Amino acid sequence: MITHDSIMKTLLITLLSCVSLLAHALDTNKKYYIFHSSGMVLSAVDGRPNLHTFDATNGQVFQFSATGNAYFIKSVSQNKNVAKTGDWDTELSSGTGNVAKFSIEECGGEYVRFKCANNNLYLGTDAIAPGSNVYSDKNGKETLHYWFLREASSNVLVTDGLQGIINKAEDRLASTSEGDDGGKFPTSARKSLMDAIDEAKTALENGSSQADIVAATKELNSAITAYNNSRNLPFSTGKKYYVVHASNRFLTNSNNNTLIKNAAYNASQQFTIETLSDGTYALKSVSGNNYLNATGEYDTHFANSSSNSTAHLKIAYAPNEDKYVRIQFSSNSKYLGTDGTSDNKGVYSDKSGSDGKHYWMLIPVDSQFGQPYSQFHIGSPALRLGMNWNDADGNHINAHGGCVLYKDGVYYWFGENYRANPVKSNGIVCYTSTDLYNWKYECMAYKCPEVPLRNDYQDMNYGRTLERPKVMYCPNTGKYVMWVHWENGSGYAASRVAILYSDKITGPYTFVKTMRPRGDEQPSGSRDQTLMYDPDYKVGYHFGSAEENMTMHGTLLTNDFLDLSPTWERMFVQKQYEAPAIFKYHKRFVAITSGCTGWDPNPAHSSYSQLPLSGWNDLGNPCVDDEKATTYHSQSNYVFKVPERYDAYIYMGDRWKGGDYFSDANVGESWHIWLPIDMRTGYPIIRFYSDWDLSIFDKINRYRRVAKIEDGNTYVLLSKNANRILSLKDGRMQLTEDNDDINLSLKVTKTDDGSYKLTDEKSGMALDATNGQLSMAIADNSPAQRWKIVDSGTHDGYFYLSPANNSNVVLTNFSATPTANGVVGLNSSSKTTSSQFAFCFDSEKYDMEAISDESDGTYDRWMQSMGFEPTAYKDINVDDDNNESIHVYSTQNGIGILSDSDITVCVWTINGQLLENFNLKAGTRKEIVLPRGMYVVNGEKVMVE
Repeated sequence: MITHDSIMKTLLITLLSCVSLLAHALDTNKKYYIFHSSGMVLSAVDGRPNLHTFDATNGQVFQFSATGNAYFIKSVSQNKNVAKTGDWDTELSSGTGNVAKFSIEECGGEYVRFKCANNNLYLGTDAIAPGSNVYSDKNGKETLHYWFLREASSNVLVTDGLQGIINKAEDRLASTSEGDDGGKFPTSARKSLMDAIDEAKTALENGSSQADIVAATKELNSAITAYNNSRNLPFSTGKKYYVVHASNRFLTNSNNNTLIKNAAYNASQQFTIETLSDGTYALKSVSGNNYLNATGEYDTHFANSSSNSTAHLKIAYAPNEDKYVRIQFSSNSKYLGTDGTSDNKGVYSDKSGSDGKHYWMLIPVDSQFGQPYSQFHIGSPALRLGMNWNDADGNHINAHGGCVLYKDGVYYWFGENYRANPVKSNGIVCYTSTDLYNWKYECMAYKCPEVPLRNDYQDMNYGRTLERPKVMYCPNTGKYVMWVHWENGSGYAASRVAILYSDKITGPYTFVKTMRPRGDEQPSGSRDQTLMYDPDYKVGYHFGSAEENMTMHGTLLTNDFLDLSPTWERMFVQKQYEAPAIFKYHKRFVAITSGCTGWDPNPAHSSYSQLPLSGWNDLGNPCVDDEKATTYHSQSNYVFKVPERYDAYIYMGDRWKGGDYFSDANVGESWHIWLPIDMRTGYPIIRFYSDWDLSIFDKINRYRRVAKIEDGNTYVLLSKNANRILSLKDGRMQLTEDNDDINLSLKVTKTDDGSYKLTDEKSGMALDATNGQLSMAIADNSPAQRWKIVDSGTHDGYFYLSPANNSNVVLTNFSATPTANGVVGLNSSSKTTSSQFAFCFDSEKYDMEAISDESDGTYDRWMQSMGFEPTAYKDINVDDDNNESIHVYSTQNGIGILSDSDITVCVWTINGQLLENFNLKAGTRKEIVLPRGMYVVNGEKVMVE
């Protein structure tokens, strides 16, 4: 008989021994379930390898057989091996060639990767829904390519699937809200799901058989589905709505014809929804007092009657969408949609409902729809269409591929500007804002002259292609410098850059020249490009996709930023990266780039380096939520650091309205995807938010890493590769989301032997490693509660933690990811990123010094070897002849500055990072929001409490 105690013991042994088992080779006499990192399981029930919810059936059982240093992965039910087929797919095959041979690599915790001998790439997935395909062409660097094993035995109770569903249900509750309004969930539905979670937890704790666990898993899965289906529809009968297409154009009754048109906000674009006797709905036009009807094979029009089935509509949320609905005709079960997305396009009744051209939003006429904005509105990550972002005049912001600068309290957004007909470059535009949400058209920083094109390419006249403009201030000359990707107007063979300058930030900019970097020799050329300014040495860099987009070139600029210096390197060699956005973070360098797939989106890539031109380390895709494989249907253009906020970086991306998907492509109508970058771990993580504002950075950066720990201080422990915090949840040691109720706040106490005790402030319990099991226990002086804390040597504030009485194991993340909680425990001291943890202080409670220098000194040595000297805070952009005094005083959120005369003010961190540089008129004052810490204002030290 299997008792509860023996089950838990078996589970614990399974968890703790999984990696060591793999390290000493699999037992080929045993059978296994192969779990994906998502909690789904590899399955053969569909006759091919794919993912399914765990149900412990024979179709999910696999057996390994050794073949040299590799293994065959055989489906027990099909008696066939998992094998690569084609360029990337998989199948179940009787073959035994290299396509069916997989080596097994450990990758931290209990995760492994399966590497195919045929192409040296890994098994993985692009999606994690039931039925998702498994592919054989993955790079092995993402958790979508990670797996873990559980023995398929009647003596081992496998609960991973149930725990995964519990986590999913809890996440769903946390991410949704209760109420009667559209989009919210009824109180009864939330209670039903909470009850189902409690029942599942009871089964997890008390289940005596695998059948009990599987049944509980299925029941909770059904409860999640029922909960999702219970969401209140986003409308009320009788109320007036705008029916807005996903292209941001409005459904319009135009003389009883159905069109999408630019917003007019009049009665022709207003509708009410009526409930019909059969439970369907009718859409009634306010202006025509008539109803939407299907007519013929595919057309629509407005008719006087709603009695025909052609006017009967089903309205429901589009799959996996929180904002968009689909409108389905009862008469043919097809959906309302369009072929085009431009003004005055027709609307049809024969659509499949499968993409954004068939999606609509219902916006109440009396709602605060549009401006002024108080948030960034991004919409859906899954569509090729996006949310319009309008300027102060109500026009969509026509600035693409650009950048943002900040000066004297004003933000300046530069970008590509296009004419609509024909769609051609109009020049480089500038918009301005004081809050980053609401923008005013300022001017054309450079407008293309309508004069003949020159044969020597030395012009930026109308007809040229101008892309990815970047602007920097050059402190060495006092001028603003702009670099632009330049093409001759036909294709991308020219691969040149155009260089301009101006005395004013808004221009007009003066054209200097175009050039092909490094001439016409190979390697040469520059397509997608960006600039980066380093205030520490007052130098600029240019980065451009070169060699037919196969390799990127990085170059140090000349002192005036108007040319390339001889110092350059090939970067990301043969990786085919484009759309570079490169920035300096804590004195090292971070890059976000894309792949090369034309107008179609692809996964982003992130990298970091101690040097700007070489030594780049691949971090994989920084996007972690659904649709990360398309970078949430966007492409990077710039990373902007928000002033006056701690480590606040914004990913700026374009959702291009170009390519074959659009029958009416118009790059000038492309959409803007701006998202916060989470740099809390020191490495970029980009999550998707449908709507967000700048206060999100207060949450992201509440916990801040320290470079060194201090005796007596209280910290949380942050996992490097999961961005989650060590917690005690439901009696289990886990890595979880930020949650004061379960996160462990550990006071660090140094002992006589140099080790440390870690005691939770709330409970008084201590982190304990008795018998190799991680737990929180009553504090005592036993060796199992003393920890060796060893610097990881990665210069980023991460450490390895080992019990003082057993240095052979380290604290390790077993299964948590940036999007999911997971198990943490003790593992053999392989010292991978899974075993690196940072000590972080709570900035809402404590005033400690956060890490600000993550360099290893290489960059400083390199710069100084070329004759550059670091710039001290007292001599950047300060007028040395200006001896007028300023008065600095404390405010609720930072400091205020009052000047007796006209003066240039510079605000620095105590470590020499320039935060603010602005001119202050005599008798005026300026307040700056700053986190707690020490600052320097024009040479005067100031403490913000």
